[in-house]
Amino acid sequence: MFKMNLDGFKKAKEICHDILRQGHEKDPNLLRGNAYVDSCRRDSSYKSYGDGVLCKVLKKGSGELPRENAAVCINYSMWLSDGTELLKNQTHYYLSVSNGLGMAGFSQALTHMPVGSVWEIVIPERLAHGASEFGKIKAFSTVIMKVELLSVE
Repeated sequence: MFKMNLDGFKKAKEICHDILRQGHEKDPNLLRGNAYVDSCRRDSSYKSYGDGVLCKVLKKGSGELPRENAAVCINYSMWLSDGTELLKNQTHYYLSVSNGLGMAGFSQALTHMPVGSVWEIVIPERLAHGASEFGKIKAFSTVIMKVELLSVE
């Protein structure tokens, strides 16, 4: 029986993503997203968490921090680095932090976000949906979110 720890799983996922990315280095979504992420990295108001998700505090909260196995209630808007609006002013009740809307970067950001906070979260393509398309989200797209953390269950 083969067993893999979390670090091994992350490394395997990274290798798979790199393989899927081969031949797509000039993909417009990838190039645009990388440029957007690079500009945020140069902006001192963004802080990097986890594996490279970038967060900017728009309103500082003082409540508890969600644990990875917690459920949270959030208000959020979501768009792509090209400005394509995906969702606006949505409320999501009892979202599992570990699921993070299917984006590892979102989960990584949430565990650092106190209740009452409003953050802009920039999720690089490899921490969003990577090479997969998901609705209006094209492959290799960087996802940006404005998130208000209302409560932790």
